[in-house]
Amino acid sequence: EIEILEINTEYQFKETPQKQSSRRFQRDLYDQGGKMAARDVQKEVLKAGNGPCPSKGSTITVHCTGSLNTNPPKKFWSTKDPGQKPFSFQVGLGKVIKGWDEGCLTMQKGEVAKLTIPSEKGYGSSGFPAWKIPPHTDLLFEIEILEINTEYQFKETPQKQSSRRFQRDLYDQGGKMAARDVQKEVLKAGNGPCPSKGSTITVHCTGSLNTNPPKKFWSTKDPGQKPFSFQVGLGKVIKGWDEGCLTMQKGEVAKLTIPSEKGYGSSGFPAWKIPPHTDLLFEIEILEI
Repeated sequence: EIEILEINTEYQFKETPQKQSSRRFQRDLYDQGGKMAARDVQKEVLKAGNGPCPSKGSTITVHCTGSLNTNPPKKFWSTKDPGQKPFSFQVGLGKVIKGWDEGCLTMQKGEVAKLTIPSEKGYGSSGFPAWKIPPHTDLLFEIEILEINTEYQFKETPQKQSSRRFQRDLYDQGGKMAARDVQKEVLKAGNGPCPSKGSTITVHCTGSLNTNPPKKFWSTKDPGQKPFSFQVGLGKVIKGWDEGCLTMQKGEVAKLTIPSEKGYGSSGFPAWKIPPHTDLLFEIEILEI
């Protein structure tokens, strides 16, 4: 007999106090309308990394051990098994199960993490008979990111030895116009972790129109302003901010060039005098995660 006394949906994720060196986030199973919500990936950091996070489209190389989320867990595959080797794939492009894409995009080079992946972000109703994964089975993966290679999906320009800029190709292999992605130029490297989806981050930011010369419209460093805090990856801000900030480390300063379709689009933002269909520049520093 169960009586529900309170429901608090203030935070999208819940942090459990298991292991000082680890974090685990779990999405509430139900949305405010009482409908079953898609479960999210749980992440437990077993060993902190000391390198950058991958960007969408980066090729990453990992060691991985996969198990059924049973009691006890039942291993079905490992790159450390005899005859196996580290596995490489382009992250964030649907080349692997959705749970891998979501989890690996939050990891740093050198990090070891345990991902608990719900079936709907694993092999779903089909399962994976080759590995004896039944339908509707949640999975555990212990993953270590060994290498991050941005050479293929992004183009690196030789501008400034202390910075990097990545630009997504504008056309896909079929020759059709592809959605433009955010360009990122690192102005100052960070030395802390990357945020996870749902984390609250605090930033300093200066925004400008991507014109020649750029025209500033807002800054947290202006008189009367202060650092800005938001939950990243949940659509609380423009899409370009979510995409860019999820790839940044604590302490990092980066310039994001955000195409209009990932900014304020056809509406613009009259309060800041941003015209419709205008690309934007944001210089962002992550102060806290």
